[in-house]
Amino acid sequence: MVDQVDKVFLNEENLYKFDEEECQKLFDAKPWQKEDAYFQKVMLSTLAITKIVTHAVRAGDKEIAGYMIGFTKERTFYVVDAVEFPLVGTTSRVEIADQMGDKIHEYTSNISDSLKKVGRMQNYVGWYHSHPGFGCWLSGIDVSTQKTLQMVNKTFFALVVDPFRTLSSRKVEVGCFMTYNQENTSNRANFMESIPLNKAQEFGYHANKYYKLDHQFFESKFESHIIKLLYKNYWTETLSSNVIQLNNNYTKSLIEDMSSKIGGFELKKKSSSLSNFEQVDNHQKKLNELSSVNTQISINIQNELIKSIIFSNK
Repeated sequence: MVDQVDKVFLNEENLYKFDEEECQKLFDAKPWQKEDAYFQKVMLSTLAITKIVTHAVRAGDKEIAGYMIGFTKERTFYVVDAVEFPLVGTTSRVEIADQMGDKIHEYTSNISDSLKKVGRMQNYVGWYHSHPGFGCWLSGIDVSTQKTLQMVNKTFFALVVDPFRTLSSRKVEVGCFMTYNQENTSNRANFMESIPLNKAQEFGYHANKYYKLDHQFFESKFESHIIKLLYKNYWTETLSSNVIQLNNNYTKSLIEDMSSKIGGFELKKKSSSLSNFEQVDNHQKKLNELSSVNTQISINIQNELIKSIIFSNK
């Protein structure tokens, strides 16, 4: 899956070398005090994203969480590794605060100390958790958690991964976020069409409290060599696997959610108090959003059906 996205190669020596002096200059300058949304991009290593996605897929419909290891350089986070938290949440939340937070802090501190003993001097730069089947965004609890973590460490971001959408689209579905110091109504998150209807209200309520960072994947030459060897051995299994069967419940939920959204759209259309011109313009935009998502879902299902026919033994 990671192999299907654009990647860049970074020199191993520069990647794993911790430049304490450069990091200290950034902390001393504190550019985020002058510019609320200072950090703009996240670079995710193949190793880190593979660990994160595997962790999320393994937990199925239960939420999971962990920390990410790396460093910051100017406006960019570089993530080189990930550490799982020893916990599994429910289908709608994972708790990393209060008493559980103390246990996690002790657990991750021990891992960080062990890494530094073998020369891995990078620090924790963010936390990740999963949203099984309901997209990459921050809930109210997520916003509160990120605000707390960001108050302690200004160079700390949140990553959300959707394992069901990743399996369904065969593309890594992640989002990277940071909270504003102050709510910003002019910069509302703009990916409403991908949010399930039963989560739309919560999304809308908190959408102006955080912003999305661009992300890109990278790998070292050594990592690239290992991945090519793995794909050489397992590409036929990946090609012949049937995502509809593996992800059956999620595929059904997508269709049901789209049906509910279309039904809600028609109801709003009938009860709208806007002028005829405003109605046509507003309804057309909403219809285009629904159509775009529906088309992508249909293409994914169609591709899997074609594959199942090609690889069927019947």
